[in-house]
Amino acid sequence: MARLGDFELSGILYAGCDFDAWRDKTDAWLRLRGLESFVSRTKKGEGRSGMAQRLKEKARDAICGRVDRAIIRRLPTAIKPDDHLQSFWRQLEEQAKPFRFEDLTPELRCKVYSSILSADASYNLSQWTPSCSLPAILSVCSTVRKEAMPVYYSSTEFRATCKVSGDRDRGIEKTRNTITSWTRSLAHGALQNLRSINLYVAGLPPRTAGPVESFGNLLQFRFSPVTGPTCDEWQSANPEFALHYHKSLNVQAKERLQKSLARLEKYREVTSLRGEVLVMAIVDILELLEDGKMEREA
Repeated sequence: MARLGDFELSGILYAGCDFDAWRDKTDAWLRLRGLESFVSRTKKGEGRSGMAQRLKEKARDAICGRVDRAIIRRLPTAIKPDDHLQSFWRQLEEQAKPFRFEDLTPELRCKVYSSILSADASYNLSQWTPSCSLPAILSVCSTVRKEAMPVYYSSTEFRATCKVSGDRDRGIEKTRNTITSWTRSLAHGALQNLRSINLYVAGLPPRTAGPVESFGNLLQFRFSPVTGPTCDEWQSANPEFALHYHKSLNVQAKERLQKSLARLEKYREVTSLRGEVLVMAIVDILELLEDGKMEREA
């Protein structure tokens, strides 16, 4: 079984290796076998002209014996048959260049971004601070950042928590400040790529016996360019607590929620806004909570 570093130690040409160093060693390899007319530095027209075809094939076989099979498979089937294999050397040098990520098509690059970013496809905004860093892939270079940023914001589920029991105004203001600071920290144009924000509202009245966090309501805001903003509501959704209570939003709260979404959709239809409406929906809900207009069923 091959070990790490075997390619380098074996002297085989592989993608990304030092081609100049490999070429010098291969030149010596050819000279020791009496094939000096085919060394890479030989210029066309030098050496013995009219070399027999079998000697040329012997030189090519000797060179191929020091080349990784992956490179051999990528060589063009039709290489100009010059006497000194100059086209063959040039093709080897081209195929041995380090693989460049940007050589992939945009579609394949996006698949790579999605695969990497889907490993952690949720983010808790309640833990966000100005010093929080983005995924490492977004810091590779400006090109990757520009391409991967929309993938990150469209595939990540952002989560926030708002506690409205006890000091209601303080809990709401804390959530509002977090959302505001977070959105201001985003790169220009990032908000339009948002597709999912969850708001867990803990402690909605009327109060039920038990831990405050266990009788909350999860509002799942989603955006689609086709359907616009939508919201699904789940009861007692905090997975950290036993789900003993199953109280939905009351009829009035649901109506206010739907009116808010309908108003945002009309506004979106006459603007170029997309994912930004999710943040606007969160702001609307915080205002309704602040006014005491969001309650659960009794």
